[in-house]
Amino acid sequence: MKKMLTLAAVIVFVFTLAAATYAVEFKASGLIRVRTAAYVNTDGGPDAAAGNFDDTEAWVDSRMRLKMDLVASEDLMGVIYFEGDSTKWGEERGTGAQRNQAGAWGAGGSDATAVELKQFYIDFNVPGLKDTVPTNVRVGTQWLAIRSHVFLGADGATLRIFTQPGPLRLYLNWSKPGEGTDFDYDDTDLYSARVVLALPDFPIRPGGLVAYWNAHEYPLHGANDTHANFLWLGANVDGKIGPANIQTDFIYVDGEVEQRVPTLANPDLDYSGWIAWADVNVPVGMFTVGGTFMYATGDDREEELASAGLSRDREAYVIPPGSEANPVLSVVFWASAVNDAIDIVGGSNGARNQSTEVQQRWFGGLWTAKGYASFKPLDWLKVTGYGMYIGDTIDNGNTIGNASNISGVPAAIAGFADDDDIGIEFGAIVDISVYKNLTYSVGAGYLVAGDALETTDAANINQDPDDPWAIVSQLLYKF
Repeated sequence: MKKMLTLAAVIVFVFTLAAATYAVEFKASGLIRVRTAAYVNTDGGPDAAAGNFDDTEAWVDSRMRLKMDLVASEDLMGVIYFEGDSTKWGEERGTGAQRNQAGAWGAGGSDATAVELKQFYIDFNVPGLKDTVPTNVRVGTQWLAIRSHVFLGADGATLRIFTQPGPLRLYLNWSKPGEGTDFDYDDTDLYSARVVLALPDFPIRPGGLVAYWNAHEYPLHGANDTHANFLWLGANVDGKIGPANIQTDFIYVDGEVEQRVPTLANPDLDYSGWIAWADVNVPVGMFTVGGTFMYATGDDREEELASAGLSRDREAYVIPPGSEANPVLSVVFWASAVNDAIDIVGGSNGARNQSTEVQQRWFGGLWTAKGYASFKPLDWLKVTGYGMYIGDTIDNGNTIGNASNISGVPAAIAGFADDDDIGIEFGAIVDISVYKNLTYSVGAGYLVAGDALETTDAANINQDPDDPWAIVSQLLYKF
């Protein structure tokens, strides 16, 4: 802790000196949060091999973020953004950089943990265009968000140009996920663009996106004998229709992974999938009533078998490597504003979360229909309840579970079971505003498990897990 305080003091001193020397205005913002979690069969899914099948788990974690804006004028500023994490209170200190280990105890514990540098970039308006086509440039390591509830949200080295020709809002981005060697053609680039039509006094804002992932080494930072290209095309509508707030998305992905020499273990892969999303809610006095629908295509698991040959189809909707896109939907299966990063049921199954390959994450192979209502009787109190059905869209297998087609017979012999029902989840979240900047939230959820959650390991075939549940809380201070 002393080292972190010393570092903070040095940072404040340096930026105070910089402000005096270069006449910049110093602004600070960020957050500190502490979370608790207790759950059954949610951490990474019902996985007996991990030794936590049907067991109750519990922990506490915390995070801090400090964002510093050095504002030279209304047209120019620099941003430096720090983050520090305790993945678990009382965690064992590891070796190396100790990222996310601020929960270690005593001497050599949290005192020795490095603060992470999350973002740093320059943000400026292009001179001479303010009164004609206002244009802003942001260059450096930054948060790149494009429809982040269904597609892309990631920190990374990016050049972003934002321009406003008439009623259009146009975002042009070039990102560099992978460099490889400086002298070889082994880079990975992400080119993306988003457009929004914002007409004055018109409550609907239609938009679109296009993104192209061009990898000369795949997986990311892997060997350059595998190339990959992915193209995403999307359309969306946000805004109001009468009293209703709406948010809709449709995104299609097409791509290929080409091996220099395809084998049964490493075949060529052809990707083609899509996602549809809609959220509608209507405020009525102290109440807000709404519904959410999501459908994302899933794979055919028979295409995973060696018998599928040297070229195989992938039909699941996938998002870029490393994207932290997150549909805030529930407490147990997906994530809520209370437990935004817990490895819940829907978040982890095999290769669903990937930092180096395209990933299904919380989308591919899943669909849901959700109804919700919130009630705010007081300025400092909000109560939200929800119920949802969660279904499986994979063919010849299941998205989360890996049960055999014949009970008692391994799936390698009998094939995978193909079930439709992941389950029905219901839950509630209570938000309490303690002070203007301090909020305490508690969430609880229960998932009535369907057949698509049955799992198999070396010792047990077609285990039926206990119904997953979770109780989570968060104390959040924003400044």
